[in-house]
Amino acid sequence: MTTALQQQIAARLKQARLRAGFRTASDFIRHFGLKESVYNSHESGRRGIPLDTLRRYAGVLKTPYSWLILGEGYEEPMTVEVVGYVGAGAEIRPIDDHPLGAGIETVEAPPNVEPSSVVAVRIRGDSMYPAYNDGDVIYYQKHAAELQDCYNRDCVVKLLDGPTMVKRVERGSGPDRVTLISHNAPPITDMRVEWISRVEWVKKRSYRLRVERMSLMARYTQGLIYFC
Repeated sequence: MTTALQQQIAARLKQARLRAGFRTASDFIRHFGLKESVYNSHESGRRGIPLDTLRRYAGVLKTPYSWLILGEGYEEPMTVEVVGYVGAGAEIRPIDDHPLGAGIETVEAPPNVEPSSVVAVRIRGDSMYPAYNDGDVIYYQKHAAELQDCYNRDCVVKLLDGPTMVKRVERGSGPDRVTLISHNAPPITDMRVEWISRVEWVKKRSYRLRVERMSLMARYTQGLIYFC
């Protein structure tokens, strides 16, 4: 086994261990009663891994053997960065220097949308009830949209010298002004916009919980969650 291949397999072994829920190598070693020095040398790439040992790792980690050895047979889930939370007044905080910064967490990418083209914010509290609930995730395009394409739609809006908000956008008194409609507060009229993007998709909290429960059940049935 070449050193390069050895390092690639070691890197995939570590990924598989993390996916399986073992945050440290020590956790994995203790759980399965492995020899610490041997496993650490395998995951670090200092020592080549015998094929029968690699098959054992694949089995306990519920990872395709072909992926561990060749990098084939496993697809990474597509995710989107969460760049802020929507709190009181439907304001987004914190928000990265849009759209460049890294997110504060990741969520599953929405269907039929290129993941690299969108970011997301998560609703906190009932500031946008009844349209959105605590825990809902709002996805929107990274790049600014034309103002005329945003009328009568929910959008992420950065006001000129003001906050970034999630609001329904309507025409203002002039071509560069908008009125922002809230779901449970008075309208904000004739505001100038610095940046605006359409909401592309919303993952409702009830849907998210169903997905999480299904994921937990799948992981349990596959042996990825262990009860000691």
